[in-house]
Amino acid sequence: GQFIWPMGIALDKDTNVYVTDEWLNRITKYDKDGEYIGAMATWEVITSKLKAEAERNDAMADANAFNKTLAVLASATTREQAIQNTLDTVREEFGWAYGSFWAIDESDGLLHFDSESGDAGPEFRQVTLAATFAEGVGLSGRAWQSRDLFFTPDIGQMTDCVRAPVAQRVGVQSGLCFPVIVDGRVVGTMDFFMLEKVQPSPQRLDTLRNVGRLVSQAFSRITKETSDREQAAELAAKVDVVLDVVQAAVDGDFTRELTITGDDAVGQLAGGLSSLLGTLRE
Repeated sequence: GQFIWPMGIALDKDTNVYVTDEWLNRITKYDKDGEYIGAMATWEVITSKLKAEAERNDAMADANAFNKTLAVLASATTREQAIQNTLDTVREEFGWAYGSFWAIDESDGLLHFDSESGDAGPEFRQVTLAATFAEGVGLSGRAWQSRDLFFTPDIGQMTDCVRAPVAQRVGVQSGLCFPVIVDGRVVGTMDFFMLEKVQPSPQRLDTLRNVGRLVSQAFSRITKETSDREQAAELAAKVDVVLDVVQAAVDGDFTRELTITGDDAVGQLAGGLSSLLGTLRE
């Protein structure tokens, strides 16, 4: 059962690249009589080039994931859309197994499961749906407490996480989580899990931090837009009531009363009209 390396095969441990004699011949130089002169490239040069290429590929992947997340969040009109679109996009772009969003329930002050994307097995999903996290506890609780991205290469080693034992059984390995912050307050967390141990580069972790900021900004935008729509709808309803009472007065019916109050322009207008109609009724 012991594997024996064949002759003519070399392994570069830095890049995990196996190289044959034929390829080695391409990076060595011989004279016209076939005598060895020297290497055209050293392992250090090759390794450096391979690392540089890998870093470029990672940077492109990070940029693609960030840009796609930016696009789907820009088109989201509800929190539900923003959450689901981000979970799907980030998980698919990086090839991860599972992602979930947790929202803080104001009634008990704990993080509760909200949404999910992907599949890490029924057992992992079952314990996820039933879990809650306090600030500082588990993967999500740590991201909440630090107000920053939290990464662990092995979630099974997190003794305070209820999902850790199940993760070890079903093969879930690494995990990361970032907070979603609106108006300076953490309102939820978003986590992702992998079926292998990974060690993201600092650049990738920064990209995911920025994704968290994008989600936070989208939440703030959607909250404001929702509030603006509600205020506009409330204003329109008040104006309709005022116009209805005014039209009735035009038709000779002074029995209608205006119950609209408030310090805004419509409230003040309704108060003045109410006084006028009362005088006309008398």
